[in-house]
Amino acid sequence: MKGGIDGSPETMECRDRLYPLRKPDMEPAKLAAQLRKPSGLKADEVGKGMNKSNARVIAAGLQLLGINQGDRILEIGPGNGQHVALLMEAADQIQYVGVDWSAAMVAAAMETNRALVSSGSVEFIEANAASLPFDDDTFSKVFSVNTIYFWGNPRQQLLEIQRVLRPEGILCLGFGDRGFMEQLAFTQTGFTLYDEAAARDLLASGDFTVLQHETYEETSTSNMGAQVEKLFHLMRCMPQ
Repeated sequence: MKGGIDGSPETMECRDRLYPLRKPDMEPAKLAAQLRKPSGLKADEVGKGMNKSNARVIAAGLQLLGINQGDRILEIGPGNGQHVALLMEAADQIQYVGVDWSAAMVAAAMETNRALVSSGSVEFIEANAASLPFDDDTFSKVFSVNTIYFWGNPRQQLLEIQRVLRPEGILCLGFGDRGFMEQLAFTQTGFTLYDEAAARDLLASGDFTVLQHETYEETSTSNMGAQVEKLFHLMRCMPQ
């Protein structure tokens, strides 16, 4: 028997010490491009920074997702996959697939989770989530945090998620509120920002019903190294 997701402050503080964030030596537009798709010499640093910035909201999102024995889970945009071991402890007999369009992040995630990948329970695939390389009705759960800003065609993306999600499946989507996100310099280029109402409208257009909405607030370090008051939305949804 396995336990739930441990997102306690003690666990997160330990992780912060293990994976410290240095302020990236990049102008905001270049950082925005790296956050969208990490690549090149900065990819590892950016991946670790995203892991630190997102760790708590990912843990909160996984709690809301609700992982059960035997779930087959798809994550869109797992980055370096530092949280996947935590996810796999939530229940028995889970199968997990992480899809990221960054080759550097897929390589980092595979290295970080080498034992789980070798066991066959975890897989990382380089692909564009707008065209997922899976059959219809493959997954019982789909999870994604802080990727919605980069979806080129958000409605089509949701329809593609619905295609690979079983009819009774659950999508959990996490994203930063437009109110604080638009104050960050790097979001001025290449980001589409949402508040609760805009996200609900988008999900409805993609034939998803919001079953549960929670907010998550924290004061933490941004990807530019500054202290920021953050407000995140977490939405648990199912296909209509």
